[in-house]
Amino acid sequence: MKYILLFFILSGTFFLGTCVNPPVFQPDTTLWEAKIEEGTSISGPIRDFTKVQGQRESRNGGVYTFYYWKQAVQPRGYVILAHGFLRRAENMAGWAEWLAGWGYEVAVPNFIHSSLLGGNHDKNAWDLRDLADWLWPARPRLYGGFSAGGLASFLAAAQDPRAQAWLGLDPVDSGNLAEQAVGPVIQRRLALLMIFAEPAPCNAQNNFLQTWQKANGSDEVVVRTRGTSHPAFEDPYDPSAEGLCGRMQPPEAVGSFQRWLKYRVRGWLSTLDAD
Repeated sequence: MKYILLFFILSGTFFLGTCVNPPVFQPDTTLWEAKIEEGTSISGPIRDFTKVQGQRESRNGGVYTFYYWKQAVQPRGYVILAHGFLRRAENMAGWAEWLAGWGYEVAVPNFIHSSLLGGNHDKNAWDLRDLADWLWPARPRLYGGFSAGGLASFLAAAQDPRAQAWLGLDPVDSGNLAEQAVGPVIQRRLALLMIFAEPAPCNAQNNFLQTWQKANGSDEVVVRTRGTSHPAFEDPYDPSAEGLCGRMQPPEAVGSFQRWLKYRVRGWLSTLDAD
């Protein structure tokens, strides 16, 4: 249901044919597997972390809940993740646990300012930054997010002087908000990685990528993937999204893609350690 409502927001028009015949993506999975070095472990070795739930008052009104993966020893780094439009923190739990397995402390809030009446991505961005400051005062941190959460986390990274890096998982722009934040992000030379699915209604036809290119952003931080659907960037994967956003065939292609995706992100995170 949430993806059906999302379709109204993104496209403004509901085409019956879109739901009856959603797009089918048929990627060449051998290309992804070939890029993963033999013997490479995708999941991290750390299991001594604890998942806790908390609450925090938003400066824009209301109280939101969040999940926090806390390390028992000194963390490798600190990450704030943002879920997609009309989604929940649970929809990013797979990413959070994966990052915790590599030694990061991770927090994922439930946004309370987005609704069918408006995304309020700037308010979500403030909640992301406030949560990071509250959990990890004076610590450098990495922001990341999926879809509209990619936008909110991008805005937060642009505003936060302690932001070290930003990860965009098929991010989506809205109201040209990303355009306003590109300048500060480029000027501050944040470490960036943005990975995109095939253009489709659910990712607003890659409009975030268009915004980045319009601002003459570096193409070195951009990765375009072929034969991939928007929901495949969310972990855990939600098959109910296939009816709107399309599916990848064969079904096991999603697993192959997510394996490569995490391998690619892990490589990027290693460059941050080197810096």
